[in-house]
Amino acid sequence: MEWLPLVFLASLVLFFTAGVWAGLAWLVIAFLISPYGLPMAAAWLVGMIGGANHALKDFVFG
Repeated sequence: MEWLPLVFLASLVLFFTAGVWAGLAWLVIAFLISPYGLPMAAAWLVGMIGGANHALKDFVFG
């Protein structure tokens, strides 16, 4: 992940040179590839699916 700061810096450069939307798009990409982006979203989704599974089992068998 040593290239993650480079993506962030590229997004800042694009933010000031190419425009706001290009910079924001690269900031979103930098967030998604960071440890807090997609991995945390996947962990949240697994937790939600597990909670729904438990609620459904409780409804059916409880």
